[in-house]
Amino acid sequence: MKLIHRINHRPVVIGVLVVGLLATMAGAIAANRATRIGAEEWLEKHADVVREGTLQTVSEVIEDLEAVSAFLETSRNANDDQFTEFVSRIDGSVRQVGVAYSVVVAPGERSRFIDEARETDPDYQITRLDEAGELVPVQPDAEGFVYPIKFFAAGSFLQMALEASDIPESPTLLASGLDAGSTSDWLPSLEASVSRNTAVASDFMDISYAGFSVPKVFFVSVPVHDDAGEVIGVVAAPMLDVLLTLAGYTSSEVEWELATLDSTPGFESDELLWMGTVDLPGVTWQLSVRPSAPKEAALLAVPTRLIVLGGLALTALVAGLAHLALERQAARRRFESLQKLSEDKDRFLAAVSHEIRTPLTTVHGLTHELAERPEDFSVEEAASLLELVVEQADEVAAIVEDLLVAARTDIGRVSIYPADINLGTEVDEVLAGTATEAAILGNPGPAWADGRRVRQILRNLLTNAGRYGGSRLEVRFAGDASWSTVTVADNGPAISESHQERIFDPYTSAH
Repeated sequence: MKLIHRINHRPVVIGVLVVGLLATMAGAIAANRATRIGAEEWLEKHADVVREGTLQTVSEVIEDLEAVSAFLETSRNANDDQFTEFVSRIDGSVRQVGVAYSVVVAPGERSRFIDEARETDPDYQITRLDEAGELVPVQPDAEGFVYPIKFFAAGSFLQMALEASDIPESPTLLASGLDAGSTSDWLPSLEASVSRNTAVASDFMDISYAGFSVPKVFFVSVPVHDDAGEVIGVVAAPMLDVLLTLAGYTSSEVEWELATLDSTPGFESDELLWMGTVDLPGVTWQLSVRPSAPKEAALLAVPTRLIVLGGLALTALVAGLAHLALERQAARRRFESLQKLSEDKDRFLAAVSHEIRTPLTTVHGLTHELAERPEDFSVEEAASLLELVVEQADEVAAIVEDLLVAARTDIGRVSIYPADINLGTEVDEVLAGTATEAAILGNPGPAWADGRRVRQILRNLLTNAGRYGGSRLEVRFAGDASWSTVTVADNGPAISESHQERIFDPYTSAH
């Protein structure tokens, strides 16, 4: 027989080219996507650096203010000069911006507080900043808490800013008596620090005075306690946004901005923009980070042309090799198919000859004896020999049936015809047909199955157990309302481990 296998190369080559082009496009898209993801991950890492730097800066400010609070709590009679001297010894940013000590004055204590203050300063009064940024007095009989500044140690940043704006008054004179709570943006954080008895940061605000304006200022407040542990005031530092910029992160590759939540970032471009939050004591800020323009161009650069050229070259190479690969694969399949067919044929012939030889020899010999020497046998002997011939012929028929079932199973054409059967009846019929003796244990029940296939399975199990097992055979019945189980057991040796994985292969025997 001559096997001919032809391959139409055109569909294969076209298919390879189409797949290659699609793969090239997908590769370019994936490269762009990977580049974008890589840029976003790079930006997120820098955002984490900014966030950690901001948290660290605010944490250091809180530590410095807690030191000032401890000084006031242990030095009840400290004056303004002593306060300023202590703040000047702090090695931190609060020394640069300044520290204010505001007293908490309840509505009913306002007049008494002013009278006590005027004992040392006859001109003392509580003031506030109006809408125009001018200092105006607060009425002594007004309702609500006030937070007048008692001490203020001005930092070098504030002093230089006032001098640059041609404001002649000293920062200490301007701040003395100023109600810190009169600034609506600062008041919530002051009240939170007092009521919660903890350090609190404010949101961003703009501070204006006599035409002098400082944008994006925020305050960090720490409570001060009396001997009984009650909050009697707060020490606060007016922090500038520029200090966070210097302390948080400085890089020519990154631009970042801290602002009030839900603010619009002040960047000109948001092609690659990371936005998140920074959680501080008492407030949450919005953090926006983007790469600088040169860095953004470098991050988003993708070698698209190189990917496309490389993909086309690879596609042409694969298309050229596809034909050779398919030819080799087809030749290998033909060889394997012929080899398997030969092996199956040999195994089938060996199995059939082994299984059929013994019963067929018996049938052949006995029938020849009866045909050639009928007068040598009595009626009883002839009947016994014929019965043996029938049994061996039935065994041959059963073997042929098993082979046919195995062949149909391989091609998926085994027919099943289930019906109501009695397992005990099926077992009795198999035992009688195979002349096998077995002990019956348990009560057989009804079942819904193909009786012919059940008998075939039982016959094979009982025949194998009788042929290869021990001297005692048992058929055990068990089950419930849903299932019936039949077990064939013998007292012979177990199947060796080397054969346990192969005994269910076609035409395979452990002997």
